[in-house]
Amino acid sequence: MRLMLIFALYLCTALHTSLFCQSNCVVCIDGGGSKTLLQVIDNQGKVLSLNWDGITTEKIEAAGSNVNDIGKEGVRTTLQSLFNDVQINNQNLSLILPDCKVIACFAGISAPQSRAMVTSLLEENGIRKEKLTLLTDAEAALELITDTGAILIAGTGSVCMGKKDQTMFRVGGLGKIIGDEGSGYLIGLQEEYGWGKPSSLTQALKGLYGVTDLKSLIRPINLGEMPAAKIAVAAPIVFEKAFDENDAVAKLIINTAAADLRDLLDKMVTMANLSHCEI
Repeated sequence: MRLMLIFALYLCTALHTSLFCQSNCVVCIDGGGSKTLLQVIDNQGKVLSLNWDGITTEKIEAAGSNVNDIGKEGVRTTLQSLFNDVQINNQNLSLILPDCKVIACFAGISAPQSRAMVTSLLEENGIRKEKLTLLTDAEAALELITDTGAILIAGTGSVCMGKKDQTMFRVGGLGKIIGDEGSGYLIGLQEEYGWGKPSSLTQALKGLYGVTDLKSLIRPINLGEMPAAKIAVAAPIVFEKAFDENDAVAKLIINTAAADLRDLLDKMVTMANLSHCEI
């Protein structure tokens, strides 16, 4: 979410115009595979307090919103829960949205049809298209690079993007079926199947998913009934077992993921001919 706040402020300068000329706030939305976050800043860049479900907070969190993973209806449900019953300065956020500038970054909207779908869903919630700046999470992060450099994102999914002489480059970001190397999703998938060393992950993952046999998860995973976010929640457990309990299998999984991420960045540096640059 800090990225979204920084980017909102950066965009004000980059566009050489005020985003606040017709409203008192900017709504910042960060939509990932595992969660979606919302913050609001005023015309001085200060994060505003929100009232949600009787709780005062600086950010609202809802479920994931990658349209390629949960579909249009899933994103619609997430956005509804993100905006419903939220108040800012004793006013309902849904009433303020049409007049606010909205900067929204979502994973999974690089394809035009996916971007159009998310745009229409945001409009359903009262956001005007002319007030909306919609970017992929990678595009937003890349804006933080000045002239030349690269960004590497490893969340529920993964992607590497680079910039040189105003030319954009991309490696990865192909989704959970043919991509997402080194991501939380793939870390969550690589539990031992009984072909290798015993691992403390087995019981931990059985407890996480409420099953007596991890093999029972194969069918729902392959049928797409388990979204990437639900698999990716296993990643923190893998790190815990690797570093707190010195589990060899967990360490192997993390080392494999790190090597995959290194390869994404290596391909980017080679393809874009980058050197001595921001990463």
